[in-house]
Amino acid sequence: MASKREELIRFVGEATSQLSALIPELVFILDHVCYRVEKDSEYPLVKELFNRCGRNVLEEEVSGRMVSLFKLDLSLTFGKYTLWYVEIPAPKEGKPFKAGFEHIDVVIETPLADFIATYSFLTFDTVNLSKGKRPEISLKLPSGRVVKFANTPLVPK
Repeated sequence: MASKREELIRFVGEATSQLSALIPELVFILDHVCYRVEKDSEYPLVKELFNRCGRNVLEEEVSGRMVSLFKLDLSLTFGKYTLWYVEIPAPKEGKPFKAGFEHIDVVIETPLADFIATYSFLTFDTVNLSKGKRPEISLKLPSGRVVKFANTPLVPK
């Protein structure tokens, strides 16, 4: 798990630093980081790996595949941001991903449409803006890392 922990720390640290540099005045809650698996057979193995450093607090079917959310036993701190959760979605048919950390998810107070208007100089992906349960937008950072923005946390506090 040490190498995954180091990978997680590097990924989230770089993403939060780049986001803060891009929008210095932005206030957000670091909701979770997403770890993608490439094959269905990897999903239970990665879940077992994260069971060693946390507990599965949510597992449900989302868009035709299972998604698990793990709460870490010990939080990780990145400057003024604290990370407690790791999301692990099973692969979705027809949407291949390489295994590894794929995005951070942050919660902001500003309504998403207002946020897009305020930061119109950035190119947001709005395909999930009208998603029923938890609308979100995403932004690809200069490094290729992705940040997803939502107005509600994945797990209500």
